[in-house]
Amino acid sequence: MLGNISNFFLIVIIAMSNVFGATLFRIGMQKSGIQSLDPGYLVKNLFSIIFQPLVLGGLLFFGMSTVLWLRILTTEHLSKSYPILMGFGVV
Repeated sequence: MLGNISNFFLIVIIAMSNVFGATLFRIGMQKSGIQSLDPGYLVKNLFSIIFQPLVLGGLLFFGMSTVLWLRILTTEHLSKSYPILMGFGVV
């Protein structure tokens, strides 16, 4: 198990943030009206995609989970914390 219970709850928050971020990405991309994954099309419409509010929200959730994950990695062994994170990500 992890060193302390607060790190366990941080991992739960990280997993939830990843789920929320991915969900916001999905909804935001659907609302952005992307019609093609052609690189030329994506580059031309990059700013309209990135600044779509739901996509920005997804980026914020992923950014928050990254900062929290770095916090976990400073105090816990990867061999203990990563399987827990992946377990919550699957559920």
